[in-house]
Amino acid sequence: MIFNLPDKSTSDEFSGISLEEHLQLVLDHVPDLTFDIALIDKVFEGKEPGFTQLVEKCGGRVITLDLADNDVNFHHDKNKLISAFTHIFS
Repeated sequence: MIFNLPDKSTSDEFSGISLEEHLQLVLDHVPDLTFDIALIDKVFEGKEPGFTQLVEKCGGRVITLDLADNDVNFHHDKNKLISAFTHIFS
């Protein structure tokens, strides 16, 4: 599962929610959801212990990597994602 949070400065319905809140919203609709990995950007590393606990409750583990595009805010770098997926699935 990849968690892609919206820009906090937008008027998006989910703007400003945490990783933990985002996952809890998903679990409210799919309570038996299981997954192996939650892939998040390094900016969140160590900042949301509740998120890590929820991921573990779903049978998964958190992988934290540098995924952000250095040139465009709130976007993933496609090459970093390719590298992350290669690492995870090989």
